[in-house]
Amino acid sequence: MEILFHKLGIDWKLLLSQGVNFLILLGLLTLLVYRPLLRLLQDRERKIKEGIRGAEEAAHRLDEIEVERTKKLSEADRKAFSVVSEAEERGKEKFHEFTARGEERAEEILKDAHLVAEQRKEEERKKMHAEAVTFVRSVLQKTVNLDPKRVDESLVHQALETIRNEKRS
Repeated sequence: MEILFHKLGIDWKLLLSQGVNFLILLGLLTLLVYRPLLRLLQDRERKIKEGIRGAEEAAHRLDEIEVERTKKLSEADRKAFSVVSEAEERGKEKFHEFTARGEERAEEILKDAHLVAEQRKEEERKKMHAEAVTFVRSVLQKTVNLDPKRVDESLVHQALETIRNEKRS
């Protein structure tokens, strides 16, 4: 075999030393490069798996949040609707209450106006009566030519009654 190596131009000592150098280099590369690189790849793979798992959990949580948000929105819509309905009912009640108060106040104002009108009518009637009494006295004075102090009240009342009866007829 030595002859074969010699004819091929291979020095067995050199081949052996290169083999030993290769094994040493292989050991050093394994210790210094391959294992840290393998650890780095394993760490990266672990982080990627954690990232994927975290993304899946986030997506799941996001779905849960979306469902919860939908529930909350529908609940808020129901509450808003009930609040609006209550406000409408209270508004209607207040409207009816204010309307009733307004009607009562209008009736009071009408009653007051009727009373004022009646009072004015009575005042005017009294004033007219007083003017009529004065007028009748003056007419009687001129007709009878009597002293104004002597004119009998009964004559005045009789004259007024006659005038009233004539107006009614």
